[in-house]
Amino acid sequence: MKISWLGRVNLLICLAIVGWSACSTPADAPRDLSVKHLEEAVEILANHAGNVDNAVAALDEYLTKNQQAIIEAKALGVVAMEQMSASQRSEFMKKSQEQTAALRERMNTLLQSYPKKTELMQRLKALW
Repeated sequence: MKISWLGRVNLLICLAIVGWSACSTPADAPRDLSVKHLEEAVEILANHAGNVDNAVAALDEYLTKNQQAIIEAKALGVVAMEQMSASQRSEFMKKSQEQTAALRERMNTLLQSYPKKTELMQRLKALW
């Protein structure tokens, strides 16, 4: 996989953040990046409530614009999770679920305003 110069800089920044935060796990930084992308997706859903075509277009634009960053965050997350023990992964997953509960609830509430959710869900799944 070829990583652009900007991608390498982003990767180094993420790794530096992970290294500097002594009380966090290596997966916190990539998780935080993923949460940021999900927050943006929730904002898109809110801005286009009920209008599937506009929401899909906006999500497609966001995914295209941020594709490399999304891929890098996922890759960093996979590497970090592989380095954890089973108990660390379990604790991390539990903490992640707790921290994202409000975001997931808001996303589910917003999705209820859309008559056709299939296209939206396909785009949203690309973020996680």
